[in-house]
Amino acid sequence: MALSDRIALLRNGALEQIASPREIYSRPATAYTAEFIGQTNLLRGEINNGVARCGVLQWKTPEASGPALFSLRPEAIHLAGSEDDATGVVRFRGTIRQQIYSGASELLEIDCGEIKACAPELLQGVHSPAYTNLFSPLEMPCA
Repeated sequence: MALSDRIALLRNGALEQIASPREIYSRPATAYTAEFIGQTNLLRGEINNGVARCGVLQWKTPEASGPALFSLRPEAIHLAGSEDDATGVVRFRGTIRQQIYSGASELLEIDCGEIKACAPELLQGVHSPAYTNLFSPLEMPCA
């Protein structure tokens, strides 16, 4: 992706998406594209009257009502502090099931009931098993 200004992604000879690397990564057109270009958490849900629901998670969205699939990149999930009461973010509690060491950071596998998610953390030692996380729905395109 570093050498490209446009990418054409094919799947079984059919075109999935043509866009800049940044657009493909941040706004994938399909679930295949989201998973092909980097790690993602695919969340299946339903949109009703401007509210998206994926298991225990819910947030406002301008998308049309109906079934939906969202791509939530691990780097969009952050450990929430007590001062993180910003509007427009989604807070959820989860239990860390696994910590995967990868040098300067680690990948956390988080279980929050019906949804399993992965989130990166800067290497700061072992985390307590249960904590609150947050993400911004603006960072979560519908695939």
